[in-house]
Amino acid sequence: MFQPKTGTLFVPDTTDTRAASISGGEQRTDVTSVYDDPPRSSQRVSLLPWLFIASVVELVTEIGGRRLNLWARNGERFTRT
Repeated sequence: MFQPKTGTLFVPDTTDTRAASISGGEQRTDVTSVYDDPPRSSQRVSLLPWLFIASVVELVTEIGGRRLNLWARNGERFTRT
């Protein structure tokens, strides 16, 4: 049988105010007020340098693995064809 919890109930105004004070934000209860003072947009970071570095590392690893015969199967290692 279901028995509801007794005690304090969720009060959204108190929780919103507490969350806004902890996070340093402000309480926005009116939707149209967001357009008057929009929140700061996040900073964009380019992924191109990181992708380029990762591709160069992958290329060097692949070439080194082939030259040192690291990618060969167990029985075929250190054999020439």
